[in-house]
Amino acid sequence: MNHYKAAIWLAVALTVLQGAFALYYMRNIPIDRWLLWVALGPVTIMGLWLLSAFLRYSAAAILLCWGAVMCWQLVSDFQKFSIIALFFFLAFIAIMLSLGALLLLSKPFSMEFTRQRASMPRYKIISRRVLHWTIVVVAAVATLNDIVHLAQN
Repeated sequence: MNHYKAAIWLAVALTVLQGAFALYYMRNIPIDRWLLWVALGPVTIMGLWLLSAFLRYSAAAILLCWGAVMCWQLVSDFQKFSIIALFFFLAFIAIMLSLGALLLLSKPFSMEFTRQRASMPRYKIISRRVLHWTIVVVAAVATLNDIVHLAQN
């Protein structure tokens, strides 16, 4: 299997694991507290499929940082975790760190990514631009929403 497909399958595994974790642990938590976290997997899959360099590097940075934070949390509070939470955390750490390293540091992945971008169909180019603008609009709306809520309080 080539590195590009491995990255997509790792992102799919991350998405499935995030969905299972959200269904098991986050039922009673408001959606605005965990929606961004759960959206990381599908956005990474979409960015890889559309061959977005911006999403590749930003997802790699977020995955590596989040994986390191989860690793630190696991090491510092090891006795407080149940067996299921321990399984989820170990799986998250393994997938996040390996996917982040693959996206950021792998030379074969970089070469495959560049080769795929060179022969990309037009609909993917347009979809990638739409995705980038959608991310910008969502970030702007979220920022304005925070400003309005902070001004009211």
